Amino acid sequence: MLFALLASATTAVSWRFTAALAKRAGAVSATLASSVVFLAQPTLAALAPAPWDATVQYEVLQKGTGTEAKVSDLVNIRFTGSYNGKTFDDTFKAEQPYTYRAGVGLLLPGLDNAVVHMRVGDKLHLEFDGDNAFKDGRPSAPGIPRIPPGGKLIYDVVLESLPGTDEDIILGDL
Repeated sequence: MLFALLASATTAVSWRFTAALAKRAGAVSATLASSVVFLAQPTLAALAPAPWDATVQYEVLQKGTGTEAKVSDLVNIRFTGSYNGKTFDDTFKAEQPYTYRAGVGLLLPGLDNAVVHMRVGDKLHLEFDGDNAFKDGRPSAPGIPRIPPGGKLIYDVVLESLPGTDEDIILGDL
């Protein structure tokens, strides 16, 4: 039962995590857990970063010298997002950087695609709209502007680090 649940729930985002969780839970043998990884592992084509979209304009503000992020890597980023000169998102003010799995669709396409083309230490200025932005728009909130569907967004993003593997980050906190 657990094996079927784990195998059906795996995606490009969680295939390594699933095997590690299965091993740690002791619900299946290491061999069976390895099978979960094999069955759920995405194809190499699925892990290749999408090429730069011509509609995403970017400028390198600072060139990093660290490791290059790859699709499905856990990354720590900081970014500021603005629309019509008004900031709607700013992780530079947060105590911790924003940690997520790069290149698998967890952020706006214009931002997510940029991260998998960055090295640790890179700082980029991005401008994008249309399908790379909020396709359905974003409602206003106190102090945050309403963003119409496909509105032109400006982001400054820094790739701070690649924090480690799924087991280091996720399972260590269970």
